[in-house]
Amino acid sequence: NMISLMVDVVGRDERRPWLGDSFTDEIQSLCYLYDFAAFGANEEQVILDAMGPDGSCPGQLRNANKSGASSAAGWADACVTTPFFLAMNYADRKTLAEGYAGAKKFIDMIFRNNTNYVPGRVYGGTFGDWLSSPKTLAPGASSWSDVGKQTAPADFFAAAWWTRSARLTALMSEALGREKDAGLYAGMSEKVRAELLRKYRKPDGSLANGSQSVYALALDFDLLDEKDRKAALTNLFRAIE
Repeated sequence: NMISLMVDVVGRDERRPWLGDSFTDEIQSLCYLYDFAAFGANEEQVILDAMGPDGSCPGQLRNANKSGASSAAGWADACVTTPFFLAMNYADRKTLAEGYAGAKKFIDMIFRNNTNYVPGRVYGGTFGDWLSSPKTLAPGASSWSDVGKQTAPADFFAAAWWTRSARLTALMSEALGREKDAGLYAGMSEKVRAELLRKYRKPDGSLANGSQSVYALALDFDLLDEKDRKAALTNLFRAIE
């Protein structure tokens, strides 16, 4: 294992510094449970060093990106979530300012390649809904074949992450006094969210394929209007059952 970077489970020989498991899903927990300020700031610098000159970000820190490389939604977004949560938990304005430059390049890169506010080109759901129900067994299952079947659609997953990352970038802009940028990225977030709902919200209020992850993402990432949240929570409970 690399002592200066987060790597995946020690029980596997792979042990690569993937970003999706720790720095998008779990970074708030890391900041809350551990004295993570210095370690996180170092990881953020490595993320910045690994980003391509066009703003693309790799899914793991084994190699640096080249211009035109793809960015996996939910993994590459670590270049946004890392400086944001370090600033939120430790008031680390240095990492915030340095990380904001990377986050801005990243969000600009996504929009430059997807001006219709629908992800798919360069940025998409490459790995997708990695830790969803297909990776779990239901209580009382009698064999390993009884895993769940549905995941969040890749396009839904990517749009959800773009919506969230653009919103976090807007908040970083505001914290740094960049009001024009804050308005730009907040507006972008809303337009991506609107396109997502236009495509995936059904007349009865249900979303996409109705999987657990669809509703979990919708609720956690604030993809829904307030009036639709209660129905989404009910649908999430129904999907779990």
